[in-house]
Amino acid sequence: MGSLPCEGWAYVSERDGPARGKEHINGKSGGERNKKPLFGGRKPLFTQKELLLLTGPLLVEQLLEVTVGMADTMMVSRCGEAAISGVSLVDMINNLIIVLFAALATGGAVVVSQFLGAREQKEADASSGQLLLLSGVFGLLVGAFCFVFARPMIRLFYGAIEADVLDASVLYLRIIAISYPFLALYNGGAALFRSMGNSKISMQISFLMNVINIVGNAVCIFGFKMGVDGVAWPSVLSRVVAAALILRKCYQKGNAITVPKTTRLDAKMTKRILGIGIPSALRTACSRPDAFWW
Repeated sequence: MGSLPCEGWAYVSERDGPARGKEHINGKSGGERNKKPLFGGRKPLFTQKELLLLTGPLLVEQLLEVTVGMADTMMVSRCGEAAISGVSLVDMINNLIIVLFAALATGGAVVVSQFLGAREQKEADASSGQLLLLSGVFGLLVGAFCFVFARPMIRLFYGAIEADVLDASVLYLRIIAISYPFLALYNGGAALFRSMGNSKISMQISFLMNVINIVGNAVCIFGFKMGVDGVAWPSVLSRVVAAALILRKCYQKGNAITVPKTTRLDAKMTKRILGIGIPSALRTACSRPDAFWW
């Protein structure tokens, strides 16, 4: 018996068997019909285009954030070898601290994003407030530690260095340490906007931060003939402005997250944020020990 044409069925001979004959119904093979839908049939929170729009400004922002220290090193070169050496040494510490703040902010952003994805708005709002509070406290502790122990830290990291380079490093680190609480708050606020799918705001503020720093450096160094402190104070000012702007945006109404103003740390939420942020920070710190031992 030969093969028989039938609508919706492929031409299948008897030797192919009935199972092969049923593989093709309405133009779809059995493998295609049994393929599981992506994301378990659920609609993804972000499309590929939206992810690209999110990561593009994020990369620019991360570049701009470390450019503050690079601009200080370049512009202080007119103040002598001791000044540029001192700023360069502290800039390595600065970059590590920036990474630590970013890791903490990432831990908070992950927690907030998890609550948003689960449609738990109340918990997302609460975790955002905890992230900002935790960032401010952590930044204050790091800043105070670096201010008080600036000289022992530099001796520990870099060993025996010339006295004028050491003095320049200590002065620069103590001034720049004042900006650490504001830098941590900026990172926390930027992470919140990234969890809401908006990385343009933090990129724009980071760009403004660099403009303030570069203009301030030029005024202090070329105008007032200052030294190391002439590149340190503009960095502090730029980070204070950046923190103020990002916090103002965070507390505005109409965002996907309503950030509460709180002064009490929630132990459970703090543990959850640190549980993600600390491993990330340690991994990053352990990957850069060679920056200090030379």
